[in-house]
Amino acid sequence: MGYTKTRGYLGGSAPAALSSTVPQHVLLLDGKMAGNWKHVLKPGSAELRLKPLRAFSAAERHAVDGAVERYAVFLRRPLTLELA
Repeated sequence: MGYTKTRGYLGGSAPAALSSTVPQHVLLLDGKMAGNWKHVLKPGSAELRLKPLRAFSAAERHAVDGAVERYAVFLRRPLTLELA
């Protein structure tokens, strides 16, 4: 998971279009796009809204859960994961 705005992740030179209804960040699994995500910061907590493009294997879900835990440490606040 990257923590910065997504730019050109599909090989183009233009930035990815953003809207309030589309998650802002790309989830990559084994170098391939597997979903999008965005976070909502709240006082003392945060929500991570993940929109997968497909079902994850058990190993992939374990990798996503680990990334979410590391992101919570980065944010220095509890993080709730919501799958859309």
